[in-house]
Amino acid sequence: MFGQNDHLGLAKWFAWPEAERLRLITGRIQELRAQYGGVNLACEVFVKFCSLRGSNVPGEPKLAEAMLEYLASAGGQI
Repeated sequence: MFGQNDHLGLAKWFAWPEAERLRLITGRIQELRAQYGGVNLACEVFVKFCSLRGSNVPGEPKLAEAMLEYLASAGGQI
């Protein structure tokens, strides 16, 4: 979902079109919000998690859990 393993070339075996669609929708939301001087915090957090790379970065399941925890803690304030 966050593209952590995209560099491994596993997409041909583990294709998940919904994840790519989510990244595209997130980008579009950010573009629209920027036109009016705003941000969407959920999109910003998602993009941040998508940009994390390296051997010490938590795996996708832990990132997904952190994203869900953030959304739950933010409640209706996003």
